[in-house]
Amino acid sequence: NMGEWREFVHLKHHSHHFRIVMLGTFFLTVVFDLTVALEVGLVAACVLFIRSMGTQFRVEPGLAEGRVMRFRLYGSLFFGAVTQVDQAVQAVEAGPECPDVILNALQLVYLDATGMDALRQLHQAVLMRGGTLRLEDLPPQPREQVERTGFAAELAAHRRSQDVSL
Repeated sequence: NMGEWREFVHLKHHSHHFRIVMLGTFFLTVVFDLTVALEVGLVAACVLFIRSMGTQFRVEPGLAEGRVMRFRLYGSLFFGAVTQVDQAVQAVEAGPECPDVILNALQLVYLDATGMDALRQLHQAVLMRGGTLRLEDLPPQPREQVERTGFAAELAAHRRSQDVSL
């Protein structure tokens, strides 16, 4: 009576990820034991959660006006989502010389160290084209991360050197 068999009927109402974790955990409990099933189920749930969160981050191009390229960041920029920044890097590489790239980060919820590396990669692509990168409307957590890692100082120093060279 420990297996709630009636609950399996309701699986069709749940997400694909939930069904995978539930059925996998159940199968491992029957074949091996509860300890193994819980360990594997927990790891599977974490992996599927990271995958799901990674697909929710997006970079949307905004209006481009001459050399000005705008992008909006939505969601959490973390190790599971950094490949989404590649489209902005490609747009900069294919765009005009000396671009002024503006990232509107108002909807950026979270930024981790890998996300910072992706922003640095974008910054390098902008520098290779002779342009500048600016972050706008940073929420508290991403702002703290950008300042703590020194990226804000890098952006400011590069803007000042661009102003001096004009």
